[in-house]
Amino acid sequence: MLRDGAGLKNDVIVGFPKARDPLRRRVVGPNAAWRAETSTTTRGPLAEPEPELEPEPEPELDPSRSPRVFFVSDVHTDYDENLAWVENICGESFARDATTLALFTEKFAHVFFTPGNHDLWIRAKSLSRDRTHDDSLKKLAAVLRLCDALGVHTRPKLLGGGGGGKTETETETAPAVWVVPVLSWYHASFDTEPDVGVDVLPPEEVMSDFKRCEWPEDMDPTTEDVAAALDAMNDILGWGTFVDALKRGSDAERNAKLITFSHFLPRLELCPEKRMLFYPNLPKAVGSDYVYRRIRDLAVAGAGDGDASPREHVHLFGHTHFGWDASHEHIRYVQAPISYPHEWRRRPGSLTIGPDARGAMFDRSAAASDATPSDAPLCIWNGAGFSPPMSSRWSDYYKTNAREPDNTELAWWVKENLRGGA
Repeated sequence: MLRDGAGLKNDVIVGFPKARDPLRRRVVGPNAAWRAETSTTTRGPLAEPEPELEPEPEPELDPSRSPRVFFVSDVHTDYDENLAWVENICGESFARDATTLALFTEKFAHVFFTPGNHDLWIRAKSLSRDRTHDDSLKKLAAVLRLCDALGVHTRPKLLGGGGGGKTETETETAPAVWVVPVLSWYHASFDTEPDVGVDVLPPEEVMSDFKRCEWPEDMDPTTEDVAAALDAMNDILGWGTFVDALKRGSDAERNAKLITFSHFLPRLELCPEKRMLFYPNLPKAVGSDYVYRRIRDLAVAGAGDGDASPREHVHLFGHTHFGWDASHEHIRYVQAPISYPHEWRRRPGSLTIGPDARGAMFDRSAAASDATPSDAPLCIWNGAGFSPPMSSRWSDYYKTNAREPDNTELAWWVKENLRGGA
């Protein structure tokens, strides 16, 4: 199935499935195992009782090599084409009531996940109420409990070098890498660049999240309330223990490379300028300063005042549906979205990225012409190191063109779109 001929059961997948609802059956309604899940708190969902399901055991990895790490965002398996792609990776057909996360656990030794915005919707497209969850915080709690039951990681974990998944015969010098989920939500104050000089509706009047999510009464999604609340949950999910291991842990823990990931953007520079976007107010609903504050100093954590080089640090993100590979300060940022099938037909050049650590392009545009699409998620870590710098249209553009936030002259394609043209 894979062009490099290697299986994936020794490997790792990092992603944000955005399955519209990871707790629902694909067609007919809530998964029976979770239908009765309820909670009683508004601000402490992680303290709720665990579900009555046995956690999956830790997998035994092939001792001959360290695991590769694959990454994908915005899987959207509510589209048949995307579900078929996931099933193809897993090598078998799954019942439609299987969750997206369960599909990946069938193929990969470890699955890491952080929820995105669609995962916390509690209203259907018709805006009918989901009676399973009182609000989106309760839904988040149920998603995290489901991950625990499936053996899907939502907390930092060390792979290789004596970390998670090491077998008795694996060498202590096997390359080690941290994989670190960062729970997040966006806030409008993330956007600090001037608005374009046209009348554009604000996100709360345009984006489905403001209708299909529902938050406790004391949380206003038009402010930083939701972003701050979800960021604080990272501390419950082991962030302090992880940072302490970076600073004072074993040699493997202190010297390991870093892969952090969030659904939302940690830097505004990871989104095209407003004048380039069909919806110029998109930057107000894509990113979180809270994520950046968590990850910005991890590469040098515990380095002291010496001349030690920063750890290699790659941050993976999603949400905006643009392929991306760019470095800012001492962090490299990568996005490889599955996206919607119609986006691959309309604008494939802004989604394609590669070649990755396998030497493969992540390019699903061929699927629109019945040719062979990308057969695996993007490989960011090959078991020994990160992929070389990859090419993608928008990040390549900003490598040679300075960002001009004060330039509010709309790109021609945006003008045509606002006029109702192409």
